[in-house]
Amino acid sequence: MSYGAVVELGVEVGGTPFSDDATSQIFLTSQYGLLFELMDEGFAFADFTIESSLETENGARSRVSSIELDQIGLIYAWDEARLQLGKIYLPFGLVNSDAPGYFGDNFVQDYDLDESIGLSVAFALERGTLTTSVFALGDELSDGAASADFAVHYDVVQDDTAFHLGLRTISEDGGRPLRETGIVLGAVSALRENIGVISEVAAFQHWEESDRHAIFGTLGANFEWDEVDYNALYTIRRIGAQPHHHLISLGLGWEIYESTELLIGFGKELSADGNDSVIGMSIAREFGN
Repeated sequence: MSYGAVVELGVEVGGTPFSDDATSQIFLTSQYGLLFELMDEGFAFADFTIESSLETENGARSRVSSIELDQIGLIYAWDEARLQLGKIYLPFGLVNSDAPGYFGDNFVQDYDLDESIGLSVAFALERGTLTTSVFALGDELSDGAASADFAVHYDVVQDDTAFHLGLRTISEDGGRPLRETGIVLGAVSALRENIGVISEVAAFQHWEESDRHAIFGTLGANFEWDEVDYNALYTIRRIGAQPHHHLISLGLGWEIYESTELLIGFGKELSADGNDSVIGMSIAREFGN
């Protein structure tokens, strides 16, 4: 058996400090991953998260605790293919996992799928990897309105650049006539040993099974100097006739000790409806074998 874990303790403050509209959150999050070998090339896996937080909003305090099973299932690999079955994570784009910055993935979480139950098969091609998936969203099953959802993505690495192209069609309610369809194209590149850039565009028709369309664009970079990683990221979001929303994220990550990182970030969301700011700081420690 192999395992991995990340424990993170942090604080986030939004709004105007010490004012009536100030918000704050102190949190402790533990993420665990387990992998069991069942046979040659056959494995069982499970990932889960334990989180506890103390939140303050408009002067009122509340405690929130949760345990969430993120993934559980089976993996089997043969020749140039690998099958996953169960509650699995299906990546759609690169920003959600590779974006630099403390708040860099805030907008793209809108189109991330984290409650997928089904199967996925990845094929290693002469150039790149092609992955096809058939699944249902977790909330579909709980509502008794599951439908067959489909996704395909292609990943390839060329020199120092990784490319991701994804397509998907989903329906959160099998009885609705509209299905959300989406396409995403992303790239992560290492310009030099200590400089990296990331870019991504995602577009959706019938966003959340409505008549609205949605588009997201992201551009970010990170620069590592003297064991400190400095990063900046900009994301724009447009959903239907709503005004554009802009997210600016600035931050740094510093490995203060082996497998222990200090993260500091600033995020600012700009729109015609108003501006919101948030700052955050956390310490994360990795464990594993």
